[in-house]
Amino acid sequence: MNDIVFTAQRINKLTLKNRVIMTAMHLGYEFEKEKQFYSQCAEGGVAAITTVMGVIPFGAYSNMLCASEETGKKLLELSKTIHGFDSKLFVQLFCAGRNGRKGIMAEPELEPLAPSPI
Repeated sequence: MNDIVFTAQRINKLTLKNRVIMTAMHLGYEFEKEKQFYSQCAEGGVAAITTVMGVIPFGAYSNMLCASEETGKKLLELSKTIHGFDSKLFVQLFCAGRNGRKGIMAEPELEPLAPSPI
């Protein structure tokens, strides 16, 4: 089994050094601490790391990276850091939808948006 797990694998044009992929976790850390955590995972041998990013301010939690020019720069920095360990970065897009509530979103005064009130 170890032979399969630790052999390189291709996903279309992307080659991963092994089959260990870290799923997304909303850590709630500030960016530098999150970057350090993911760097340690990449250094430990994880082939790909999935991070989570809010797509809109009324769909992202207050301590979550949200799509913006600043976030793009942070993702590039994170990507370069983990690429140094031959690890890849996947980004999972997130919207809280009906699970969000006013006051805890990236812009606290906004009401969360969902496809229906149910």
